Amino acid sequence: MKDKFLSIPPEKITIDTHRQHPDISLERYVRSKSLSTADKVLARKAIYLDTRYWILLREVVLGRSTDTVLPKTLSQLRSLVAAGTVICPINADILSELLKQNDQMTRLAMARLIDDLSLGAALQSEDERIGTELMHCVRRTQHGQEALEPLERLVWTSPSYVLGYVFPTTDLFSDEENLACQKAFTDYLWDFPLADAVSMLPPLPAEMTVRWNAIADKLNYEIKQHDLQAQPFVKLHVDEFKGALDGYLTTLTNIFGYLYEKQTGVAPPKEGRVHFEEAARGLIEILGEALRTGKLGKQVPSLAIKAGLHAGFRRNRGRQFSGNDLYDFGHATAALAYCDYFATDKRLRHLVVNDLKFDERYDATVVSDPSEFLQLLRRICERSACK
Repeated sequence: MKDKFLSIPPEKITIDTHRQHPDISLERYVRSKSLSTADKVLARKAIYLDTRYWILLREVVLGRSTDTVLPKTLSQLRSLVAAGTVICPINADILSELLKQNDQMTRLAMARLIDDLSLGAALQSEDERIGTELMHCVRRTQHGQEALEPLERLVWTSPSYVLGYVFPTTDLFSDEENLACQKAFTDYLWDFPLADAVSMLPPLPAEMTVRWNAIADKLNYEIKQHDLQAQPFVKLHVDEFKGALDGYLTTLTNIFGYLYEKQTGVAPPKEGRVHFEEAARGLIEILGEALRTGKLGKQVPSLAIKAGLHAGFRRNRGRQFSGNDLYDFGHATAALAYCDYFATDKRLRHLVVNDLKFDERYDATVVSDPSEFLQLLRRICERSACK
């Protein structure tokens, strides 16, 4: 499989085309690829399957499932994808949990299924997605919603870049040649099958699981130290939200500096960074108050949803965090913020629907039972007149 990178078909080599367009920056070119993927996603109904569902459907593919509903579910999903009605995008949490699997056969089977149902659509890594949301939020305060691309068009990428954007560069080439190589490399990786990439990647190190479990243990300890049940959920939610925003203070400060330079054509003076940080802190207070008063809407949804999930979980002291819960929160955040439907387990559905009412707030249908999911797919099919 490693030879795949060494034997690129001639039609896939686009460097000559990019040499003719040095005026198109890498940022602009990647944005065009992202918007193309966004158009593909937004033309359909997006169904987010958490890892549990990908595994259940993978077992059907491998002929190892004894469930009578799941084969019908997979068949219906394939029909809806083929009809142009739905798409099942992934995010970094799906890839991470896929790479935790040690069995190469099951890993490849799941990766091929993802290729089939996602059609090469993925959400940006969490940090990049939150950066996109914060940039959109700042620009919205400056120019108004009508002057901007809708946020839901700006957060999509390829599975090859689901963990973040990295581009090759070398001192052996000129700036122009590096740019052409980077854009050509992006072309090739954008459509690179996930199954081929997974075949070349080792399982995720065991240290990653230990790390997530350690974070979960810390959260459980903090819950025991504070009487959170006595606090209103809204206060917990706002505190979690503002705490998360504080973690992105540097990102927000850099956004203000970037927009200053873009608007003035002049690099901001070093002493100006203090003012940008003050503006960032002021925006954090404004967003926190907007959440408290119910006026935040769907701004910075990744931070708002994840903060709500943590607040809801922490408020119930009978629950104990596990490392897998952190992945689950990543699934729920992606699904609620940017997808129409979310198929997950019963426990997470209860938190999202019964405790938080986030399905209503973010206009997403959440299901857990496979039979219920099959009925949902059939209703989608009926409404779209697919076969």
